Formats: sequence, structure tokens, C-alpha cells
Amino acid sequence: MYKRYLLLILLVGLIVAPSGFSAENLAGDFTDRIGNWTATGPATKEKIPDQYSAIFSEAGVQDSWRRTYAAAGHSLELTITSFRDPTGAYQGFTFRRFQEMPGATLTETSAVSEGRALLLVGNFLVRAEGLAQETAAADLKYVVARLKPHADASPFPPIRTYLPVKDRISGTDLYASGPVAFRSAMDLLGQSEYAQLSQEADMTSGAEAIAARYHKADGDAVLLLIEYPTPQLAEQELHHLEVALAGKLKKNGVTVERKASLLSLVLGSSNATLASALRKDVNYETDITWNEPVFTVTEPPIISMVAKILRVPASCC
Repeated sequence: MYKRYLLLILLVGLIVAPSGFSAENLAGDFTDRIGNWTATGPATKEKIPDQYSAIFSEAGVQDSWRRTYAAAGHSLELTITSFRDPTGAYQGFTFRRFQEMPGATLTETSAVSEGRALLLVGNFLVRAEGLAQETAAADLKYVVARLKPHADASPFPPIRTYLPVKDRISGTDLYASGPVAFRSAMDLLGQSEYAQLSQEADMTSGAEAIAARYHKADGDAVLLLIEYPTPQLAEQELHHLEVALAGKLKKNGVTVERKASLLSLVLGSSNATLASALRKDVNYETDITWNEPVFTVTEPPIISMVAKILRVPASCC
């Protein structure tokens, strides 16, 4: 699992960098220059947009600042938002990516399209708008390099690796560490009638969830995974969800299944064959342990990865 996890972090990998930003004082540590870009003024406090306010608050948002840069008559806007930990940052990232960058070229921790980028560096969420294609890779590398020494290096939520990649509609995965994000994810994925399950699933118990849209030959559906701290708690919440699904939601034919600490539900389709196929593809191992050694992988340099991403034709983005 760790090998897959590390291999997919393309933009925040093996970068040796000088210090710069600090989690305690983002405003004071914004650099005056980024490549050819020169700051046009001081960093200013960034108000979290209303549509993300509750989700970011639940995720443990700490601070958010923005600074504007200029070069050759063009403007670059850089926003950096810090969270309590990478788990919270990942929640914020998935919701902002879903709503702001549909169709962008994606990795698990970045979204890049013409002139824009959204990426994670530990507990920092970085948003850039106005990037120049010829310098974007170097500019993003510089920003990431300044942030990385101060970022929380703990892992992103493992549950994100359980979602099948096959047939997933790119960029539709949404992560929830609490009831607010859970309900919002159901609304955004067109499954509002299941938002009420946040209570039956007890999303305040330390559970975490992830959901995404899938398109298969025999139909479309949303796969929802909920993981609990222990199999015993998962079994307890399984019964609560079964009662809810047998009540008001019975007409939809949705079932919930448990494998160790993980519950799975397939929403938006009454096709039992489709549901079975999605569950079969879930990448969950019951013998996961946390005392495994840390693996080291060699990843492509960030500058070449971003350069390749930004050369994607505009019609793809």
C-alpha cells in the first residue's frame, strides 16, 4: 500500500529545498519574487469562500493568505491555506478541485490546467492562477520547495487509495472526515437523499469517508466507502445504516456491506451486477499494518511532470 501511495505523489515528492514559508506566519514569509514574477504589494488575508467555509472549518483550517505578482504585463495570484494536518488539507483539496477545476489534468494531490494549479504540500493547500506556460513548472517547483520544509510530512488519508481507479470519472472523488463534508459530498455527487446517512454512519466517531462517480458499460453509480477505527465499530454502524436503508431509502435498493473496518455502499443505481463489480474492485486489504517500513521511490522531477501536464491541449481541459 505504501508503494502505491508514495508513487502517486507527483508534485510534492523528492525535493531538496531552502526554508521559506512557516506555518505560523504565512503572510510574513511570502517571497517577493517567484522566478520572473515580482510582488505588486504585501500579502493579504484571504477570506475562505462561503461555499467552502464549513468544510474547511471542519477540516481544521488555520490560516489563508494571498499575494499578487506581475511580470510582462501579466498577473499571477498565489494563495496558500494551512490546515491542522494533511488529512484536513486533503479534504479541502478534494472539494475545491471538484468545484473549481473540472476537466483539469489530475494526480491524487494536484490539478493543473492552462494557467491554473491546485496542489497539496503536506498540510498546505496551494492555489495559483495566472501561470505562464513557459515558466509554470519552475514557478510551481519553487513554491513547493519553499513550503515543503515547513509542511507536516504525515501521510494523506489511506482510504483514498481504496477507491478503484478503473471506470472512475476523473476528479469526482470527495473525501470527508466529518458530517459536514459527508453531506456536502452527497449533494455534489447528486445523491442528496443520502446526506442524512451522516448521522446513521456516525461521522463524529472518527470515521472517514470517500465517494466518487463511476461510469461502466451497464450504467453509472456513486461508490461510497466509510472506514472506522475498528471492525467492532464498523459492525455497530453497519446495523444503523441497514435500518436507515430499510426505511425511507428502501425503494432505492441500496445495500451496505462490511469488510473488516470498511463499509461500502453503491448509490444511484439499482443494478446489482454493477454494484457487485464496483465492490469487487475496491482496493482494500484487511491485513494493513502501520509498522511497515517506509519505502523510497524515485519519481519524475516536478519540473518535467508539470511541463508535460501544461502541454495538454486546451480541449482536454
